Amino acid sequence: MVRLNLVLGLAQPPQATAIVPGIAKEFVNPKLPTKREAQAKLKRMSYRSYLEFMAERYHTSEDFLIELNGRKTAYNLAPRKAIKVPNNNPIHPKISALCRLYRSNAARRTGMPEA
Repeated sequence: MVRLNLVLGLAQPPQATAIVPGIAKEFVNPKLPTKREAQAKLKRMSYRSYLEFMAERYHTSEDFLIELNGRKTAYNLAPRKAIKVPNNNPIHPKISALCRLYRSNAARRTGMPEA
């Protein structure tokens, strides 16, 4: 990530600190059923943990957040607690151009149309 920032000429650090928003408690249900029939009866599909919620929010994986923060911090997340996250800036034009190039090359290699 640091090397990519240097190549792109970005001044931002590779990670940032994020606070789990208070509203996250409305979207996390650790008792979410695993059977689809039971899930279909629910009002909404919740996240199983605050870790999953934050991983989705910052377009990364739970495993990567565990690597950044350690197991203790990652598994004890709660609203208003801080966690390190990737400092993604998808709006930056150079990053957007790289993403388009990557998708284009992947489409060419696989024969699949670009999304």
